[in-house]
Amino acid sequence: MSDSLASLDAAQETVSKLPTFESSDPDKTRDFVSQIFCAHRFDVFGRDLSFDATISHVRAGRLSFNSFSYGAKVSIDPGCLDGFYLLQMVIEGEEILRYGNREFQLHPGLIAVIGPDVALKKTSPAGTRKLLVKIDRSLLEQTCAQHLGHSLRKPLDFQVELPLDCSRGHNLASLMAFLSDQVSLRDSMYRSPLMLANLEHMVATSLLLSQQSNYYDELSSPVPGISPGFVKRVADYIETYADQPLTVDDLAAYAGVSTRSLFAGFKKYRNTTPMALLRYVRMKRAHADLVMPKTADVTVTEVALNWGFAHLGRFTAEYKKAFGESPSETLRRARR
Repeated sequence: MSDSLASLDAAQETVSKLPTFESSDPDKTRDFVSQIFCAHRFDVFGRDLSFDATISHVRAGRLSFNSFSYGAKVSIDPGCLDGFYLLQMVIEGEEILRYGNREFQLHPGLIAVIGPDVALKKTSPAGTRKLLVKIDRSLLEQTCAQHLGHSLRKPLDFQVELPLDCSRGHNLASLMAFLSDQVSLRDSMYRSPLMLANLEHMVATSLLLSQQSNYYDELSSPVPGISPGFVKRVADYIETYADQPLTVDDLAAYAGVSTRSLFAGFKKYRNTTPMALLRYVRMKRAHADLVMPKTADVTVTEVALNWGFAHLGRFTAEYKKAFGESPSETLRRARR
């Protein structure tokens, strides 16, 4: 199976797991979609077909993950999106995107990156299914500015089409599918405050580094000279505020450097990354909480989640490597 087809299969599985809104009423459907995105004109063609809208929506901070399918041909005209960007992947069928004075035929095998400042209109035949990730404009612009180390001189503008048969497209599609699946779970670990901030940063950064834009070359350029002073300041800051939902952007802002300079400094002077150091500090705090439990009924899972470790199996393996025993063994000794 090709990488692009594997990504589509993952997306199809994701769509089936998201909680759904179902309606045969176009007006109610338009109102529901307007609450998620923005006001828009919504036309349905071929009334002899069953409309049968199926829509999924899960919000995660300044992101939302959505799937759509309609039983009839539909046209959606929101004009300019203004406040957000869209990543869209057609799972089945196709869609015609009119984007300013250009037209694109979207199909399985493509991600479309849709910006907020260009008027658009989308038309889909009956049975088209698609996955959309909504990214607040403020999140993407702030992340881009932090990576660059300066404010944006002009609006962030992406190329529209990103094929899934290249590594950048495949990786971004896989991330869209995986995160849509994870955040849809009722008890998703990605909804914890420590995880949510990094989830937002991961999606925004992945898009910035995956798709060509008017800032792509600058984002990919070599990092300017760095000094060790800010590395120590950030390391001390991590030790003090490890219990807060820190992101790379937060750490770079504190140091007064771009995120690229921050990574380069940690690689040169610490042979690690700022987020790896944060993870290590949180692991030490989790160990301390297991050595001296705050309550009699505390569990390993509670401690792991409290310190932002979303994958219990990975947490256990890293913990055992660091401390020579499993977290459950530490907790059992503490209760003797």
